[in-house]
Amino acid sequence: MMLAHPEAEWIFWVDSDAVFTDMDFKPPLEKYKDYNLVVHGWSYNVYVRKTWSRVNSGVFFIRNCQWSMDFLEVWTSMGSQTPNFEKWGQILTSTMSDKIDSEADEQSALVYLLLTEKETWGVKIYIENEYQLSGYWLDFVDSFDNTSDNYARIEKEVPEL
Repeated sequence: MMLAHPEAEWIFWVDSDAVFTDMDFKPPLEKYKDYNLVVHGWSYNVYVRKTWSRVNSGVFFIRNCQWSMDFLEVWTSMGSQTPNFEKWGQILTSTMSDKIDSEADEQSALVYLLLTEKETWGVKIYIENEYQLSGYWLDFVDSFDNTSDNYARIEKEVPEL
């Protein structure tokens, strides 16, 4: 995608099981001018607690640049499609404080790179926690009850052109 669309500065990766809930959201891309990857999570849980479960690799912004292509190559080299899948599973499980299964996964691999390659990769990765890039559906489902009422109210407030 990056090579096919060099005109795109940012790419928004969304796993296939995600659902968009706020079509009006505009990410504060200027905030990330010094970063190439933006993921939702909590830095304390990554760097201090060494937990894999408090960062989300299923939804992220990635800048279309050489750094990102290099990062993706390293990141995917730890995944299930590689011959070292079992070895990476053991390494990732032993590195994370809360990982109980021994399979390699992209989220644990991301945390591993943040922990072990901070100067190479971590300096260009922003862990966002001021707003939700994604969340578990049960945490949000109650806020959807009045969605159609809210849009009807907004339509009444906006004058017709």
